[in-house]
Amino acid sequence: MDKKIPFFEKITNTSYHKTKKPKINVSPIQFFVKYIFLQKKSKGEFLLREGEVCDKMYYFESGLVKVFSTKNDHEIVTWFSKEGEFLTLVNSFMYEQPSHESIEVIEDVSYYAIPKKMYYQLMGFSSQITLFAMFEMLNSVCEYQNQTIVLRTLKSQDRYKFFCENYPDLVERVNQKDIASFIGLDITYLSKVINEKK
Repeated sequence: MDKKIPFFEKITNTSYHKTKKPKINVSPIQFFVKYIFLQKKSKGEFLLREGEVCDKMYYFESGLVKVFSTKNDHEIVTWFSKEGEFLTLVNSFMYEQPSHESIEVIEDVSYYAIPKKMYYQLMGFSSQITLFAMFEMLNSVCEYQNQTIVLRTLKSQDRYKFFCENYPDLVERVNQKDIASFIGLDITYLSKVINEKK
């Protein structure tokens, strides 16, 4: 996919549901970004492996990654993050503990990796940046809560429908194995559900 949402575009053009768009002074961001660089990784590479400490906040200008844990050599996909989104592994980032999850690139990515110290310094420079960070965090928490509740209560045959309705841009970008893991279905059963929809 050739989608791209530059960092400053994300910061300055974001609006929130029922909330006035914050007028963010980007000058402190411009100051800090001079000390970090746009990086690239290819499909199959890792941003973080299970057992490592996640000490960065990632912003993706383009591409797609998955977050997963491994149990008995079986991948359990818990999240996807794409262009225009921030990502960190919260428990590891907050408490500086080894992560229980890995972050793998499933579409070539261009990204910024913002160190934890710099992330907090950025918020200290501007209340608008703090507001922006708060809304980004709350948006992710709401999405995760919806995902957790719905996937625990929906019948198996309705989970793929939920995925298609809530993540339509990922349906063609994520392979069936990862979708099946994310929504808690066997890959064979998911294939049957998809074929029945055609």
